[in-house]
Amino acid sequence: ASLVADMEARLIEAESKAVALASEVADARAALDAATIREDALVSRLTAAEAHDVDMCAELAAAEAHAASLVADVEARLIEAESKAVALASEVADARAALDAATIREDALVSRLTAAEAHDVDMCAELAAAEARYVDMCAEL
Repeated sequence: ASLVADMEARLIEAESKAVALASEVADARAALDAATIREDALVSRLTAAEAHDVDMCAELAAAEAHAASLVADVEARLIEAESKAVALASEVADARAALDAATIREDALVSRLTAAEAHDVDMCAELAAAEARYVDMCAEL
């Protein structure tokens, strides 16, 4: 009988421990469930952050491509402007050379005109002298 009482006491103690362990298991399961919920929330936030990161990288790449396009456009326009400036400088040099040549021709023409006018004055003086001789000859006759 004492063996049965001892076994019953041990059974009661084991059942009590089993209840306590079941309670601990339930608490652990509740804690695990809460941890799983937090983990799911963190995974969700991480996924959203990664998606946002991908979007930001795409926007950055688009902005960099646009900037590169603008730089290329400005460089092309600069090269075109420099080319036009070289062409204009060449045209200016040609125009200056033409102006210098025209000035030389003008100076030569002015010189010839001055000589022609001086010659005209001389011829007028000779004509006047010839007319005076003619008048004198007519008067002598």
